[in-house]
Amino acid sequence: MICTITPLGEGARIDRTPVVMYCATAAWTAACVGLAVSLLGRASALSTSTSWLVVGVLMLAYGLRELGFIRLPVPSRRWQVPAEWVSRNPVEGAIIWGVCLGSGVLVYMPYAAFYGLMAWLFVSGEALSGLLLGSAYGLGRSCPVLVRALRAGSARQSETISLYGWRGIWHQVHGLMMGALGAFLLVAKAGLSF
Repeated sequence: MICTITPLGEGARIDRTPVVMYCATAAWTAACVGLAVSLLGRASALSTSTSWLVVGVLMLAYGLRELGFIRLPVPSRRWQVPAEWVSRNPVEGAIIWGVCLGSGVLVYMPYAAFYGLMAWLFVSGEALSGLLLGSAYGLGRSCPVLVRALRAGSARQSETISLYGWRGIWHQVHGLMMGALGAFLLVAKAGLSF
């Protein structure tokens, strides 16, 4: 995907329009998903200390999973965007990828933090948080393409592939973040004391 939006090779000319469209579409789609989840949560009226307890425990558990301490499945699909959907026109392809990856549920999800975020938004029921945090997720998901575009003309295939070499570090960052947020929820929202 990254090589379709941003071609490889020294001196490769990168059209920034697909990059901008991909990042904007991923952020917009994720913001819409975050808003929808927040509004569904508000309508369900599940913002109770028990709900926060469940979210806190799940975030702690998946934080431990991201750090490699326990094994838990991450809800995810193995479906990928078909090549024929994106190969005709770079801008249309970038928009399709932005929608599919920005939604967080249509394609493979390597990190559990997305589901922790959605659970948080559902229980909080805060529409503005849904918009802002969803948008932040979408922008974060598009970072490898953005980094590659900013390094246009100087990045080689090995440099682009090295972006994915950080995956283990990102799992640790997600694990620490989820663990800290889970502990916060258990203390501040669910009323537990250690």
